[in-house]
Amino acid sequence: MNGNTAPDLATLRQGLHVSYSQIRCFTLCPAKFEHQYLLGTEPSHRPVALVFGGSTHHALAAYYNHVQANGEAMSMEAIQDAFRGRWEAEMDLPVPIEFGEKKDAGAFVDQGVDLLRVFHAQAGTPDVLAVEQPFSVDLVDPVSGEVLDLRLVGAFDLVVRESSGPVIVEHKTAARKYTREQLAYDLQPSIYRYAAREMEIDDARVRYQILVKTKTPGVMLCDVERTDADIREALETVCSVLDGIEAGVAFRNRGWACSDCQFAYRCRA
Repeated sequence: MNGNTAPDLATLRQGLHVSYSQIRCFTLCPAKFEHQYLLGTEPSHRPVALVFGGSTHHALAAYYNHVQANGEAMSMEAIQDAFRGRWEAEMDLPVPIEFGEKKDAGAFVDQGVDLLRVFHAQAGTPDVLAVEQPFSVDLVDPVSGEVLDLRLVGAFDLVVRESSGPVIVEHKTAARKYTREQLAYDLQPSIYRYAAREMEIDDARVRYQILVKTKTPGVMLCDVERTDADIREALETVCSVLDGIEAGVAFRNRGWACSDCQFAYRCRA
């Protein structure tokens, strides 16, 4: 994995493809999908949760790249500096960040530093096989058996080797602990298990590493099991979404996600 000749994610995205993020966006709100992926509508802002999550992902990638390269843990100060550096770069981008009720950007930096302190205390030095490993696999309709024109493209945040086999680790930041239902019905682990199988990594498991932004920060490690039936259901969902996109489905799905949607101003127009 992470071979020098392997295409990077940006290159893979140049071809005809679909990703988990696109599928999730459509299921959340077809109108948002249309604005974000088809029309290229200018966003009004960037939600702070996305900026915070991206900065945290950057810091975790730096940590695991260091482990893979050196066989030892990165210092706590270095991983916290990686977070701060990415956050500052995000602050300089032209599209404004919407902070919501908590207007103080410094409070988010402090929260990130605290989260990474808790992470560092238990992270250790796993046997890292790949960091931000891109993939591109055939997408097969589970009903007809047809190989679709679009490929399934994405990236595994982290792949580690354990005694039981490879583990695909997905980093998450969350305001609260994941519920049993969230873990049971999330589409992403099923899609990742499918991608791993297509890559002939049949014995790969999926694990969520969730950095929880509660008053007392914590880290949840959740192994997420998926059966062949789960994978088939996920593929059926993907194919249904693709049918909806092709048919031009773009209705507004009003709900909780409207509060920080970057394209809500177009729905109000």
